[in-house]
Amino acid sequence: MNFSKIKYFNNLQANSSKTTMKKTLLFALVFLCSFTLNARQVAFLGTVNNPMESTVTVSFIHNELLKEEMVYKTNLNEENSFGISIDIGQNDWVSIKHGDQKFKVFVSRKDTKIEFKFDGPFAGSTLQFVGNNVYNNSLYQSFNRSFKWAKEEKEIYSAGGLSTIVSKETVQKAKSYAAEDYFRNIQTEFDNQQRYLQSQTNMDLEFYKYMEKAISWRYETHKIIYFLYNKERIAPTELRTYWVRYGLLRNTDVNDDSSIKYPEYQNLLNAFVHYLDLELPGNPDGRDFSYYQFINGNLTGKSRFFMLAKVMLETYQMNGNPRLAQRKFKAYRMDNPYPEYSKYLEDIFGSDLQFVPKDYVPDFKMLSQNGDPLFLSDYRGKVVYISFWASWCGPCIKGFRETHMIRSKLSKSGVVFLNVNLDETEDLWRKTIDRIQVAGENVYGIDLSKLKGKMDFSALPHYILMNKQGMLTFLTTDNLNRASSDFEELLMQ
Repeated sequence: MNFSKIKYFNNLQANSSKTTMKKTLLFALVFLCSFTLNARQVAFLGTVNNPMESTVTVSFIHNELLKEEMVYKTNLNEENSFGISIDIGQNDWVSIKHGDQKFKVFVSRKDTKIEFKFDGPFAGSTLQFVGNNVYNNSLYQSFNRSFKWAKEEKEIYSAGGLSTIVSKETVQKAKSYAAEDYFRNIQTEFDNQQRYLQSQTNMDLEFYKYMEKAISWRYETHKIIYFLYNKERIAPTELRTYWVRYGLLRNTDVNDDSSIKYPEYQNLLNAFVHYLDLELPGNPDGRDFSYYQFINGNLTGKSRFFMLAKVMLETYQMNGNPRLAQRKFKAYRMDNPYPEYSKYLEDIFGSDLQFVPKDYVPDFKMLSQNGDPLFLSDYRGKVVYISFWASWCGPCIKGFRETHMIRSKLSKSGVVFLNVNLDETEDLWRKTIDRIQVAGENVYGIDLSKLKGKMDFSALPHYILMNKQGMLTFLTTDNLNRASSDFEELLMQ
């Protein structure tokens, strides 16, 4: 299922006369400016030697989450030239396509016109920029030719609703090189690219910053690729040592709000979440939920909410199953400070958000503090908030402390806070609850095989909310201190 939206805008037919062509461009500028006072109008003027067809397409991504593409198609005139003026908004990369040839153009904030020429069948090797402010794009084409970014054969590493795009050459190195040799090789590539960039002059500062980041995003993605393609040979417990040894993410920021619009940055975020899955592999059937937890716990700001929305969207697109959206969207919408992401998801999911499957929480066996056996089914008729935790889990204990007051308050109203410990031994559990204060009923988990078979909670802490009928339900927020009204509603049912 593909939700990408493409909109076409045909410009006025260009006449053979250069004078008429200029008038057409002026008219197009005035016409388009009438739509918005904040338009960022840029004219694209090109000449195609030996054209392969009669049209040229100018496009850019204007919605990074839904991958919506604005596409403008223009005709070549009798002199094989074209001109089109478009509003590119805040976008700074535009794609030009002619026949099977495609290349990217960088548009700085001061650019109002981009001029270039190329040979139709060989755009990559013949592309030349002319006029003012040509240095950024000339440098980018030269960089591409030197390091062959644009010509790489690609493959996709996909898991958990996310896809990392990688070069086949790098994958082969990751599979065949020893770790030291592989990381030395990609370090050399990174150093060479940095030196090449630093040796150049006259480029705009914004272009330099982008290229500096793009080189680092690629380098850090390549580091992670080694582990993705060697996951059968590297134990999860060894990954932290490798992380430190090879300085993963040392050269970049994975919470860079200003970079969300760049596909290369998004690709790094995908790779990072894939890496987190290697450190704490979950139930493959519930990976979408694990990924949601990984993102929640390791990203912040716009990067976090973008990736949470992406996991929900990609999971839905892959199998048409709205379960992740149903279980997470209410909390996401309440906490998300970027309303456009919530609106995009609502538009896509539509009525599917209204249907929540009535799944029973599987029964499991526990041991009370008095040593008596208990079953989850013993709590039928009550609203039960289950917290799975362990003595070694710092976030678990911190969560108990931060929610102690609301747990105590809601317990008096009739909510059962069932704290299920997953320590290796009962003795360790008893020593821990003697040491810390945990509001609610403290029990030791004995047999959770049925529960684990149906629900993934590979990461701790993990919480499950069960209504009076024993069915799985959800809060409108992940913040327990803000969920009183949800519990009150459940108690009244």
